Amino acid sequence: MYMEGKVFEILSACGPKGIKTLSNFFENEEELLKEGYLILDEVKTRLVDFKLLLEKYLPPENYRNIFAPKKKKKVLFVDDDDMWRAFYEETGHLLGYSVRLAADATKALEILSKEKPDIVVTDIKMPNINGIRLLKEMRIRKYNIPAIIITGYPSEKIEKAAEKINVKKVLVKPIRIRELKETLDLLN
Repeated sequence: MYMEGKVFEILSACGPKGIKTLSNFFENEEELLKEGYLILDEVKTRLVDFKLLLEKYLPPENYRNIFAPKKKKKVLFVDDDDMWRAFYEETGHLLGYSVRLAADATKALEILSKEKPDIVVTDIKMPNINGIRLLKEMRIRKYNIPAIIITGYPSEKIEKAAEKINVKKVLVKPIRIRELKETLDLLN
């Protein structure tokens, strides 16, 4: 009963134009949902296509460990973008690392509480907790793990913030496999 009153109150406040917009939305809701699901399916398909494309350019499986360090180190990659996480996963394995992935800083902190990777590679711009805040939280929790920042939005401010929290390197997207390898090798 409470919600019915609120809906009426909201509709009254919307006026005729708002009511027409809401009415159109409700009439087309099913079509909108179908369109949304189609878009999600397309994103999943594109992600699979991207993985297949990446696979096409990687050396054959039996030659990949030529690039690998002798002892497999664990790298935690933190990025909210599915495409970048797929890239990091494939590239990390290609370079011989044991790879852990987190879609956000909260998940990264959860992983860090259970296991200790050798290196953390994080994006800056992520929802809720950004990469800088993640690295600060790692320092507060005394996780002394070398870190790399990868960002699509480089700035002097980011460089200074990274310096303050002892980030080893700031890389700029789009990142090249060679550049990532060289940076990870520096931390080995």
